[in-house]
Amino acid sequence: MDDKNTCEIKYQIDNVNIYDKSQWNNILEFFIKYTEKFRKSIDPFLFKYFNKTPVETIIEQPDTTIIVPKEKQNMRFLDAAIKILLDNGNKPMSANDIWKEISKQKLVETNGKTPWASLNTIILYGCINSPINPEQLKKEPEKNKNIFDIVGNKPYTFKLNDNYLDKNQTEQPQSEQPQSEQPQSEQPQPATTIIVPKERQIVYQMTSEELEWKCLTIYKDDDHLNYELSECLEYTYVFDDNTKLKIGRTSQENPVRRLDTMKTANPTIHIDIVFPSSQYSEKELHKRFDDSRMVDNREWFHKTKSLSKFIDEHKKKNEIILDFYYRQKEIKEKEKIILNW
Repeated sequence: MDDKNTCEIKYQIDNVNIYDKSQWNNILEFFIKYTEKFRKSIDPFLFKYFNKTPVETIIEQPDTTIIVPKEKQNMRFLDAAIKILLDNGNKPMSANDIWKEISKQKLVETNGKTPWASLNTIILYGCINSPINPEQLKKEPEKNKNIFDIVGNKPYTFKLNDNYLDKNQTEQPQSEQPQSEQPQSEQPQPATTIIVPKERQIVYQMTSEELEWKCLTIYKDDDHLNYELSECLEYTYVFDDNTKLKIGRTSQENPVRRLDTMKTANPTIHIDIVFPSSQYSEKELHKRFDDSRMVDNREWFHKTKSLSKFIDEHKKKNEIILDFYYRQKEIKEKEKIILNW
């Protein structure tokens, strides 16, 4: 409208991909840290414009702690997942199925685009048989609550473990307190503390057949590197049929399955290189090498110098990283032997 002024305010986190499970914590931490800061920065202007009194704001402590009054808070992801599993007789459920029930009952309010993915990560941290790297679990002990069991794979399915159920059944009667005459809804609620871990810098991510198509993430922690393996949720592949290259993506168990479906029509096609989509997405590579794209063909590219150079450079990177990764593993194994002397 001619008589109105508009503007766009944006603050974003770069170099992340929602398909990479190892980055979900960083993405969640970013939202937790900056969403409230953003709201507080524009609240005074909105309240002045609409002539309303500000609602109670979140009190932010330096660096790591956000305190949220409980009466202003909806159910946490973890608590909601426990409730749904109990309501369903503790039958195994995937994070997606649990989220559908949470959403249906309106237990959690979130603006996230993939809340079921966030829920999956939260539950995995709380599993006794968690596939998350033990070293990572040690760094974030407050998340590893040993509440769930993994009972299925691809997708993961979960149930509450027996120890957790037994413990809560025996503790429940002891927690009963005589009700006060004051209505329950009016009783003061304690604050809940959310710990926001320090953000970790990702240096590089790769995958290969040697790694069984898992995602190897290299983190820079202070002045040293750490390596972590995790499941890869999506792959960006470059296939070669000896005359041209195909750049595509797949969320199948591994890129070999995608290759097999193409070999019936193109027997010479083979894998040139594969990336976790969190390192390079299909869209990113398509845009980067648009000048190499074949006419009227979305995913097929000519073997240009720039594209061939890019692939060769990353093959060398992968070789160096794999060599160093296995050396580090060997050193740690020898350290364990020495420590047990």
